[in-house]
Amino acid sequence: TAADCGCVSPYREYTREPTPEVIALFKAARNADEAAFTRALAAVSEPQEYAVDGEPLLAALLRPVDGLVATQPSERRKVWWDYTPAEARAIRERHRATLPAKTRMLALAIQRGASVKDMSYQMRQPPLHLAALFGTPEMVDQLLAAGADANQREWDRNLSPVEFMLDHEFYTRMTYLPELVDAEDRGRMLLALFKAGAERPFKRVDERLAQACHHRERRQFVRPRHNRRQRLTE
Repeated sequence: TAADCGCVSPYREYTREPTPEVIALFKAARNADEAAFTRALAAVSEPQEYAVDGEPLLAALLRPVDGLVATQPSERRKVWWDYTPAEARAIRERHRATLPAKTRMLALAIQRGASVKDMSYQMRQPPLHLAALFGTPEMVDQLLAAGADANQREWDRNLSPVEFMLDHEFYTRMTYLPELVDAEDRGRMLLALFKAGAERPFKRVDERLAQACHHRERRQFVRPRHNRRQRLTE
């Protein structure tokens, strides 16, 4: 089928033009401005039908706020190994200060119909993946309770939420941020995903390796045909 061969795009296409109210809603989401978000959301019907700059609402809400790392325009953007322990700790503290409001905003957005599964070409990680990297166990619980798929795969590397949590270093590097979720919270998220039916991580990789080993073993026991002909003529 088209789905099996990968011919069907996994990306949601948004056709509605954002209104000023929608733009205000997304700006509030990106800045973790709970009061402005609540006001703007009340003025937008069907928020799941909009994306701004290719970013769905929950992606705008779940990723870290704009300006989390203050840098001068002339400075080279740092990657996670460039931060001193004090710098990384300060970034984490600023990020964590936004999470209580973001958790309430997420609940309100889901209540108003925001999609817990959509991803776009510009934002290729579904909400569960973003929550696992930037959020809290409570956010993961909210998404799962609202119908998020514990086995949905992001498109860049075809990783499930559990696999993304265990192999997220590449994506973290692209954010120019240090790790924002500690080991305890990551453990709670993993437990919630497994309780929701998440498959064993990298199961597909193991299956492909087992299949490759099986074919290799078969080739070792099957003699080439020209050898059989040679034996018959001897």
